[in-house]
Amino acid sequence: MDLEDALAVQRALRKKRFLANLGFKVLLKYERKPGWNGELPFYMFKCQNCKLLVCDYPHGFEERQYLSCPECGERIDFVRFSTKIKMFFSILSLLFRLRFSRK
Repeated sequence: MDLEDALAVQRALRKKRFLANLGFKVLLKYERKPGWNGELPFYMFKCQNCKLLVCDYPHGFEERQYLSCPECGERIDFVRFSTKIKMFFSILSLLFRLRFSRK
């Protein structure tokens, strides 16, 4: 975790730090790093391995995203609720089409 991310975690509101300590992934900021095309959301979370409050952005494809602890490298699953809803309805639509398609 670089100095800027560490300062962002320290400056976070008490409510956000409290929620992160409870195990929630809390949106902390949007940031664009050198070489990136756009801004990415950074989330604050408590690493289950090293027990520190850390900050990271989601890695991987939307259906299989994870957050990575910059201190110990632990991966934490992170699939947004809206993505789960989209996946549910796409599967439901596929099943409906398979069930009622003409043979």
